[in-house]
Parts: sequence; C-alpha cells; structure tokens
Amino acid sequence: MSSASAISAPLGEVLEKDQVEALMRKAVEHFGRIDGLLNNAGILGSEHQSHYAAANVRIVRFTKAVAKEVTEHNVRLNCIASG
Repeated sequence: MSSASAISAPLGEVLEKDQVEALMRKAVEHFGRIDGLLNNAGILGSEHQSHYAAANVRIVRFTKAVAKEVTEHNVRLNCIASG
C-alpha cells in the first residue's frame, strides 16, 4: 500500500451506531484491518499523583476490554501507558 492510500479522513457521526459500523467496514475493506493506539504518556511517582495512577489503570483495562469486543471485526488495539 502506498503512503497516499494509507491515509483516510472519513466523515461520520460517532453518536450514530450505523454510521460508525459503516465507517469501520470501509476502513477494514480499504486497509485490511483497523489498528488503534492509545498513548497515555505522563510521569508517575510524583507527589499527589493518585488520580493519574487511577486513570492510567482504567485506560489499560478499558483498552483490553474494547480489544476483546472488537477483535472479531479485525480491529487491533494497543495501549502505551507510563509507569
């Protein structure tokens, strides 16, 4: 796939399930799969960072849960979180 065909900017309303499903189908047809990457970068270990640590754990768990739900649709998710 050339770099030009690796770029897509579809339009759709994310609150409309049918539009989201159509966008996902088109992406899989075009690219062969959907890769999602969530980067939750930051610094841990600082004083007063319990809220950040709690959110970080939730992001990782959320990513794992969504990955299990969408794997049958050829969607792969990854999460990079510090600490």
